[in-house]
Formats: sequence, C-alpha cells, structure tokens
Amino acid sequence: MLVATGSLAAFALAGCVGASNENEDATGGEGFETGGSFELPTDPGDDDFADRTGQDVMEVVTIQREADPQFLFDPPFVRVDRGTTVRWVNVDGAFHTVTATASLENRSAADEFNTTIASEGDSFEWDADGTGRQDYYCSPHVGFMYGSVDVN
Repeated sequence: MLVATGSLAAFALAGCVGASNENEDATGGEGFETGGSFELPTDPGDDDFADRTGQDVMEVVTIQREADPQFLFDPPFVRVDRGTTVRWVNVDGAFHTVTATASLENRSAADEFNTTIASEGDSFEWDADGTGRQDYYCSPHVGFMYGSVDVN
C-alpha cells in the first residue's frame, strides 16, 4: 500500500538529507558523517528526498555511525520513478529489517513488505509499481532507523 504524499515542512540536516548529490558517497547514499547527533524527520518535506529518478534500480544501504542515530538507511528519503526497483542492502553487518508502515510517526508493520537483511551482503528488492509514498523502518531500530520512497 502506498501512502499519499503532501507538502510537508522542509527539514535541513546539515546538507545530508536533501536532494543534492554533492554529499554522495561511493554507495550512492548521502554521505552521513560518522560523528554528530541528529534526528531524522518523521514528516519529510520535498527537499529531504534524494532524487533518484531516471534509474532502473536504486540502492538504499544500511550504515552504522559512532553517534546517534547509530544506524541509518542511506539515503533515508528517496524519490524514484514508477517501475524502479528499490534494493536495500546490508553493508554494516548488523541485523536489520525492511518493514513497510503506513506512518513514520506511528511505525508498525503494514502488508506491503516485511523482510530481514540480517547479515552483510543481504539484500531485499521491491518494485515501485504504484505511485505515492511508501514509508518503511527497521524493527530492531524502530526509534531512529526509517525512511520513505516517494514514487512518481
């Protein structure tokens, strides 16, 4: 199930979460710094989404940091075209899930997908067949590890 999107308040994360590709690292993520605490928004605005339109397959990777939040999906908020395959890849070796939810504010499992990527190299693919927004989170790290795929 895709959740309809609306224009929500923009959130700046020291240039790390926006659609700019200037901070991208080799994994295609946003290049989060390992130090410094911050909190991801539960109501991401348009500027929070990394633009990955025009790609047939796009990857979201798990990362581990030294500061809070300790684990993140990178990029956490991504915009793709309908028909894109989104691939979540475990690159930090910690146990994670990729669990669909209807709300980032009240994260609980939805029917769209719920899978584990338990070890380094494990991956999960989801085809963005509809339009709208699909929110997701990691069950063991539900308080801080989450994201959204905005499908055009």
